[in-house]
Amino acid sequence: MISLITQLENLKGPSREVDAEIAKAMGWKSFTWEFAGRCGLTWYAPLNSVGRPQPPNYTGSIDAARSICSDALLVYASDIGGDGLPYVELCTSTATPVAVHEGIGATIEIAWCIAALKAREADNA
Repeated sequence: MISLITQLENLKGPSREVDAEIAKAMGWKSFTWEFAGRCGLTWYAPLNSVGRPQPPNYTGSIDAARSICSDALLVYASDIGGDGLPYVELCTSTATPVAVHEGIGATIEIAWCIAALKAREADNA
């Protein structure tokens, strides 16, 4: 998970490749298929039998980024943090004491992904 967070911190904008890595970390599975001379890739969410052609757009959609850590509560979000980059603070209501996780990234969506993945990592520790 740490290498994924580092990838996010180094992004300059949304990345479908990193979205795929986040999806895998979240338990999504991808399957390559071939039928009648055509081939493709289908993604399945955990406990879901409905496939989709691509994983969620975590690094480009705030709604997708928010789904990474569903129990996280937004504490603070700013378009400009101390270093001029978007900044997000999330806290998880399940931790005792309440833990705050920070994310700084090229976009607010990427910052949210970083903070949410840090929260998930802390919950799974």
